[in-house]
Amino acid sequence: MSDIQSQLAQLTTTPGHLSERTQQAVQYRESRNRNEISEQEYQDLMNDLVRLDNIELSAAELENQIIFNQVIDLLKKLPIP
Repeated sequence: MSDIQSQLAQLTTTPGHLSERTQQAVQYRESRNRNEISEQEYQDLMNDLVRLDNIELSAAELENQIIFNQVIDLLKKLPIP
């Protein structure tokens, strides 16, 4: 099995959104191979998958940063014995 095939197998069997995105990418590839979508559509769809993942990661990081800032604010307000 080639390296890309083993990586695809690992990603598609890992639970979570990454598996779903990988399966979607494979479906786009298969659609392209069957000429159901153009090369440009294929590239756009694949780029959209990457962007969506980056947006979700950024949103999670932002949420964690907000929680961190709240914790710091609360800690600063606690009296020091």
